[in-house]
Amino acid sequence: MAVLRAKELTKIYQAGKVSVHALNGISVSIGKGSFTAVIGKSGSGKTTLLNVLSGLEIPDSGTVHLGAVELTGLKDRKMAALRRKKIGFVFQKFYLIPEFTVWENIFIPFYLDDKNPDMDYVEFLLKEMHMWERKDFFPGELSGGEQQRAAIVRALANRPEILFADEPTGNLDVKNSEEVLALFQKLQRQIGQTVVMVTHDLDIARRADRIICLEDGKIVSDTEEENECES
Repeated sequence: MAVLRAKELTKIYQAGKVSVHALNGISVSIGKGSFTAVIGKSGSGKTTLLNVLSGLEIPDSGTVHLGAVELTGLKDRKMAALRRKKIGFVFQKFYLIPEFTVWENIFIPFYLDDKNPDMDYVEFLLKEMHMWERKDFFPGELSGGEQQRAAIVRALANRPEILFADEPTGNLDVKNSEEVLALFQKLQRQIGQTVVMVTHDLDIARRADRIICLEDGKIVSDTEEENECES
């Protein structure tokens, strides 16, 4: 069963007098409980695709449905509320609020929606990411890797229907990268967490069930088998 469906997505940016087709008629379906990696060379459209699928950007044409809801038809306020409730996003930049502790950053979406968090689940995530002892620290007191792990916990704390991760291991060493990937796989197995991850590293992409390769804004390969896509 598909949790997310996109049809004929196009996105064009203007770079001076040049039109850059970041997305060029992409259609894709993401199955519930699947782990998908999106890979391709720099400028292939990976991050743009993630942003459009998650509702952070609006395509020039095409549609995105999360379940029965068409994201491309929502007003800004409704889109923001839906993202808080149903979508998790791990950015290349951490976007932690510096005046708040790790603990407070994690619970901001719950405060905005007047919703009670699952404290046991949050504790589990923090411990899995080795951040339990750092939960009362401010972002400025953390290393880059610790800030990324805190951002991952924040993205997962609300049990989103789908987690988007844009280069989630880019600021982590090998050991911490392995722990992040292991957590994604554990949550996929145990609770059916759906994950869509952009990476430039084919070895990391191979940890997913499915690898989608982009080139010039188009899908050139989509397979659950070994993929020769170049990053």
